Amino acid sequence: MNDIQRLLAMEDRYANQQPYPWDDHAGGWVIKDIDGLRVWVTPLAFTFAIIIGKPLDMGYIDRWCYTTADSAVAAAAAWAGPYPGTEPTGWHRHPVTGRRREGGDPACEIVAM
Repeated sequence: MNDIQRLLAMEDRYANQQPYPWDDHAGGWVIKDIDGLRVWVTPLAFTFAIIIGKPLDMGYIDRWCYTTADSAVAAAAAWAGPYPGTEPTGWHRHPVTGRRREGGDPACEIVAM
């Protein structure tokens, strides 16, 4: 399965599950913009991620992983920014820094690089 087929399958499976619009370019739900950056939630192979990046850019600046789409969407919607300087809550993995939080709890944070 190529990337386009994967995104189409994700859209078929998840697109109508959230109150936010599905963006084919981003491959996920657009939640909002913070400080000129787009915040969206996308399904990955084993998790769902909050992604922040420039609108219409193929890459991203940062991402946080969540167990479910609902938890990622709720955290993205609640996150008020600014970025950088703040981050969403409840994530279990932050690949950019190697941090992990058991159950999304900041008190259980470890760095696994």
